Amino acid sequence: MHIPPRPDSRYYAPPLTHPVYPKAWRSLKTLLQPPDGTVAMAAEAIAWVAGAAAFRIAVDLLVLATPGLWPPVAAVLVAPAAIAICLSMWAPLLSLLLGYRLCLIAVGLLIGG
Repeated sequence: MHIPPRPDSRYYAPPLTHPVYPKAWRSLKTLLQPPDGTVAMAAEAIAWVAGAAAFRIAVDLLVLATPGLWPPVAAVLVAPAAIAICLSMWAPLLSLLLGYRLCLIAVGLLIGG
């Protein structure tokens, strides 16, 4: 049986259709389609940043009203970074678009708070 050589075995990741990836990660492929055109991409970027900033402002107001909610709110605010770290370790070639959107969310959270 002939096994084709891989470009560099240290950075090889099987395709998303490979059963090594859970079904949820394979279904992410449909959500990670980039928008068509530069105007649509700019509108999407503005929407991600504005949505994250609005979320951060709403969460800050919630924490001001109920200080006991700070631990779960902190966990929610750290979630984009945790998701990015997990996906970079377990699915390194999943998509650059996911990393781009997570960076936009981080910028929005920074602007909002």
